[in-house]
Amino acid sequence: MVLGGRFDSLYYNPGTADNVRVAATLWHELTPASRDAGYWAAAAPSEITVAVHRHFPPEEWDTAFCVAFRASTWQPTAVGLAGEISIWQIHPVHFGRFDTERLWKIDYNTWAASVLWQERGWQPWVAERAQC
Repeated sequence: MVLGGRFDSLYYNPGTADNVRVAATLWHELTPASRDAGYWAAAAPSEITVAVHRHFPPEEWDTAFCVAFRASTWQPTAVGLAGEISIWQIHPVHFGRFDTERLWKIDYNTWAASVLWQERGWQPWVAERAQC
């Protein structure tokens, strides 16, 4: 199926990781007021699902999946403009608290995000959270 509007160049082929991300983006942008609880969990890659379930309480899972998607499109190799890294875009100001080498691993990065979340809620991801 060819998608219209600003997605003209995208082709949707169910089952591929890139198209799951496209579907998640479309869902959020086309129907932001009617998102169903659990949508983000269903769209997330399995390794991220396991990590979020391990490190966040169930009532935060959907928000956690959405925030991670908005931060990095679930790319563990993502690097932000200020040097933030991996799926949760952990900022360099926190590097002294965590093993920087391990921050590239999805489970460890998610654990580090959960530590920051326990201390400050979603504030470190205020821009991403506003879109969820």
